[in-house]
Amino acid sequence: MIQFIEIKNCLGHESENVWRTSIDNRRLESAPRDLDAESRNSLDIEVAQKVASTITCFYGAWTESQHTESGFELSVLWEKLISNQIPKDKKQLLVILFLEGNFGENGPKGRTKTMVMKRIQESIKKKLAWLNCRVIVVDSNTYSKSLFKVEKL
Repeated sequence: MIQFIEIKNCLGHESENVWRTSIDNRRLESAPRDLDAESRNSLDIEVAQKVASTITCFYGAWTESQHTESGFELSVLWEKLISNQIPKDKKQLLVILFLEGNFGENGPKGRTKTMVMKRIQESIKKKLAWLNCRVIVVDSNTYSKSLFKVEKL
């Protein structure tokens, strides 16, 4: 299993990040005024773009693997992704957004944090429909400790 994990720790900063929990930049107008809005997106857009960029990076490194040391290092990962030694049905790509913050209390009225996470998850999955992957959005209370371990510093 290959995991792409994006961690967003918004604890204590929910009010300036709550707009990012609405899908498709629908609450961009409620972003803090001092924010450079052109370089920021809602979490569903950001995660989907990062996944696409990461895959593109691996492929690009593979195409240059004979010319640069860094290309060679990253191409090893690409080769594992496309290896015929692992049957296709055993290759699983898991995209995880680990989202910390009290968005149920500090977010839109009538939406629990579970509802917020589910909506973001569905939007990311839709944006990555071109990719054979599983998408989950979790927090420290809902993540599977069999996948990875989180320690708070």
